[in-house]
Amino acid sequence: MDAKHASAHHAPPPPPPQQQQQPPHASPLERLAGDLRDLICEHLALDHFRRLTVPQRRATLVHLARSSPALYAPAARALMRVADPVVHLIPLTDHATAYLAVGRRNGFLSATTLHPPDLVGAIGIVTPRSRVVLNRLFDGHYARAVNDWRRAMTQAMAHAMASHDHGNSDDEHDQGPGQGVEGVGVPHGHAEHGWEHAADIDWSELVPHVPPHDAAMRDDLAALILGVAEKQKWYLIWTAPTPGTILPCGPIVHGSALIPVPLATVRRAHFSGGLVASLPPYLTHARITGEGPELLCDQAARATVQLAWHFPPTMASLELTGHTATGLSYCVVAPIAAQLPRGLRSITMTHLAMDAACTRVLALHLPPNLIKLSLAENGVPGIALDPLLRALPRTVRSLNLDGSRFDTPESVDALVAFLVETVRSLEDLHLAGGFARDADALARVIAHLPRSVHEITLDLNYLTADAAGVFAMHVPHALRLLSVARTGLDADAVHALGSLPRSLRRLVVAGNVLSDAAVEELVHRVPQGLRELNVAACALSAEAVRALVDVFGVPRGRGGGPNASAEAPGGRAECAVDVSDTAVVMTDLAVLEEVVAMRNFVVAGAGGGASR
Repeated sequence: MDAKHASAHHAPPPPPPQQQQQPPHASPLERLAGDLRDLICEHLALDHFRRLTVPQRRATLVHLARSSPALYAPAARALMRVADPVVHLIPLTDHATAYLAVGRRNGFLSATTLHPPDLVGAIGIVTPRSRVVLNRLFDGHYARAVNDWRRAMTQAMAHAMASHDHGNSDDEHDQGPGQGVEGVGVPHGHAEHGWEHAADIDWSELVPHVPPHDAAMRDDLAALILGVAEKQKWYLIWTAPTPGTILPCGPIVHGSALIPVPLATVRRAHFSGGLVASLPPYLTHARITGEGPELLCDQAARATVQLAWHFPPTMASLELTGHTATGLSYCVVAPIAAQLPRGLRSITMTHLAMDAACTRVLALHLPPNLIKLSLAENGVPGIALDPLLRALPRTVRSLNLDGSRFDTPESVDALVAFLVETVRSLEDLHLAGGFARDADALARVIAHLPRSVHEITLDLNYLTADAAGVFAMHVPHALRLLSVARTGLDADAVHALGSLPRSLRRLVVAGNVLSDAAVEELVHRVPQGLRELNVAACALSAEAVRALVDVFGVPRGRGGGPNASAEAPGGRAECAVDVSDTAVVMTDLAVLEEVVAMRNFVVAGAGGGASR
């Protein structure tokens, strides 16, 4: 192991969250164990105290939640059972009686009146300005301003990158660790403290442009989009506003409906819909999803970049998901990747349309003790996979590169080197669609599969009989999941697979055209302990379906009790068999009756439901 990877084991761990110290005057209730506090609040919510009315129980829970950080969590959980309607979180400024701009569940910012309980689940940001200004947030100026912002952002980032590349072109080959790689520059000494190009840009100037006479609206947009860097208070709304306080710009939230959230107790946060707030100081798990239309993705992108500057060092897991259709551009993903906390153990960045430049920046800032990395559905090209895999810490146990393209010899070499160096530690490997029809490259990778792997996904690759034979010789002994959907699997390839390991519990061969001979081979290759077999959309014949029923079928009237042994005929473990989207099952009534009679068979048509 080289020095780059060896130093990862000596990286200092992130500072632990501060323990919640009970004040000297803590009440007897606060001194109780956490499970007892939960039990008391739950009994209070479920009317186990018969003498209290519903309003009294709500008021008591609200008082407990406000009184102490130690009582907030159990009281808030119990309050959700009796709140009218269900509570939801919003980020708030200090103006507790200001107007609330809300967003509908489908993601669009809207001036449409939202009546309870439609308000439940909406996310809002409070602004101290008047309702007239708030109404203008929803007119055509805002929609047009977004496109202006996108152009300005792209031009500014391109200018910063071009300036940096031009200045460093002479000494590009003399850069040390932490510096630029092939035109993507991160100056030495800044690798852990931020992305210099992003820091050089005045982000406030990139707020969507609005006419000068709409200065108040511009200020509101700045607070809405870039205000996440400020320390905002979080409040829990435990009751909806009365109908009389619902205005076209949003509802007025009274101070009595708010419960301050003790941020020091928050460990997990999920932001969706493009509106985000400041991060709790001891957050360990953050999930940010950019679901919705392109307009919403722009909002999420701008806010997420600001949010990344405040990732706490206690973070252990980060999930960042873009929109499938639009993705997030380089000027967004790159600065986020440059701000990753060094203590992260799990990184999931999917549907971000990451190009080579984004991936190279990520490679420079990978945490040293990373355990899980998922870059699924990003379409990462091979030219970027090479530096990423060489920089990837060998502590990684789960690697998901579904949708990435190993289309260069260097990327295949880097993957093989990674597999060789993680031969005893890697547990999950997902490479769907990575090799297209390059069966030789796939066979080479299969030949170096670590023996420690538990789950393998090879969907959408071309698995020939030769590649299947290589897999049979190097199959991990502890394999529990094998997915080879839509790989062109035929009878010869199934035969070449040989007997699958006894540890296998789930086998997915969906989307392959399986002949009767292939099904017969498959039935004899799977282990007795298999629990799930997916042969959906495999163009099975009636004889093939009946063969599966004979081997795996468990009649519905057999062993239906809760303590019944989960075994099929012949001592085989009960295995769920998915034969969905099989034409003969839907057209041949006799075959359909045989399948439906089995409690462990799943049948679903392309346009219908499932039966089990």
